[in-house]
Amino acid sequence: MVVGHHVPVHRSTVLVMERLGMSVSTGFAASLRGRAAELIVSGGFVAAVRALLAGAPVVHADETFARAAGKTAYVHVACTEHLTLR
Repeated sequence: MVVGHHVPVHRSTVLVMERLGMSVSTGFAASLRGRAAELIVSGGFVAAVRALLAGAPVVHADETFARAAGKTAYVHVACTEHLTLR
């Protein structure tokens, strides 16, 4: 089970069916996340958010760790009231 924003991939396919009336496979839905991530980075969105965070008067930063694939993984977040970069 892959999760993005706490929505399991299978549940996202059910949401597509409920909202759009079309069926998509869980494999297709799972592949969209990686493709979307590449487009967000290559389109300059991440760089723009970083620049906005760098210019913000106050930024909250957090480091959280968890176990993933038998190792310790870290999630770093920087955010303001209106922006979040992970």
